[in-house]
Amino acid sequence: MSLGDLQRRLLTAVMTGRPVPELSAAGQRVYANNVRGQLLAALRDTYEKCAAWLGDDVFDVHAGAYIEVHGSTSWSLDHYGSEFPDYLARAFPERLELGELAWLEWALRAAFSGRNASGLALEELHVRDWDGVQFSFVPTLMYRQLHTNAPALWAGIATGQGTHTRTADGATDNGHGVRVWRHELTPRFVSMTRAEHACLDLLVAGATFGEVCEWLSSTAREKDVASAAGSLLRAWATDGLITGVRETG
Repeated sequence: MSLGDLQRRLLTAVMTGRPVPELSAAGQRVYANNVRGQLLAALRDTYEKCAAWLGDDVFDVHAGAYIEVHGSTSWSLDHYGSEFPDYLARAFPERLELGELAWLEWALRAAFSGRNASGLALEELHVRDWDGVQFSFVPTLMYRQLHTNAPALWAGIATGQGTHTRTADGATDNGHGVRVWRHELTPRFVSMTRAEHACLDLLVAGATFGEVCEWLSSTAREKDVASAAGSLLRAWATDGLITGVRETG
């Protein structure tokens, strides 16, 4: 067996728990424990708020269960734990806030290491026909609908005020959402209304601004459509979300 083959078998053994007979079993356990410790530390770092909300002992149990079936597949631990929010949602189906809190933490981590892109200010959006314009957004933008108070929960834990009562008292279907992005070097998030979530869905899918206004007209009084559309456009430009416009006409 060549050295390269032996190294590959050792790596497989460490990641899967199936030892290589030709090597010391004790030594392989040391390597495996070190790797497991690094993966646990990565999960605790990424999901710090979830660990605080669940409690360290409970978090470690579930992080360990996740590690058992999810090894690291990248040279960097930056991307490890991407499926942990789904794992927590399945493990705690009665606690909707936990999976959503985990998703928010993952989105913030992904935004931090995402690709750079500069947003355009509102006055830089040179458009002749707003009805036919399409938008492109920063690559770090992520968003989703929420059924709980996960953003407020994140903020409460960050200030040390959200770990006293570990219950899902805010787990109600309020129809709100959250969007996450990076502004310069700082990951950010902000709560969204149902309307903003729907409008972003349309634009990301390739709809024009005119089609968004048409959808808004089905949910608001006609005289309020221009104001609602203008407010969304202003918020996206102010937050640096829009990277480009394209007129289809």
